Amino acid sequence: GWGVVIYSSVAKGGNFARDNCGTNGTGEVVAYNVAAGTYTSTISQADADQKAQNDVNTNGQAYVNANGSCTWTSQAQSGNFTRNNCGTNGTGSTVTYTITAGTYSSTVSLADANQKAVNDVNTNGQTYVNANAGCTWTNQAQSGNFTRNNCASGGTGGTMTYNVGAGIYSSTTSLAD
Repeated sequence: GWGVVIYSSVAKGGNFARDNCGTNGTGEVVAYNVAAGTYTSTISQADADQKAQNDVNTNGQAYVNANGSCTWTSQAQSGNFTRNNCGTNGTGSTVTYTITAGTYSSTVSLADANQKAVNDVNTNGQTYVNANAGCTWTNQAQSGNFTRNNCASGGTGGTMTYNVGAGIYSSTTSLAD
């Protein structure tokens, strides 16, 4: 009698990128492999090999989504800071300090990557603004005594005080200016 021929599949595999990481997430690329001999066929070698390929096609992505890792990059984060070192009669400008998207990454979560960016804003924003934003100073009250000097011959001019109130003039150079 005739015996039955059994064909064993060859090894099959494919690389799949995890695709369920969500916003700003990049999935790890992982290989999904089916070992040689996992599938058999009494029809043909091609049939046994197709069974192995079908396993890769059907299960590879799900395997990677369950077992691969994700890396998330931060979204842009910013805060408004007002320069607070202008000194007497100085008012600092308000500037937005921004950490651009993608500056930080995390293998934990998007929230973790974003928190790293928020921490940067909170730690460095005021220092940056104090070093880079402008100041506007307003004058302090000023006064001077002046004696009239254009009286007719033989006349003596009177003396008066001339006052300039505080906050009338401003400068972006200095209080002294």
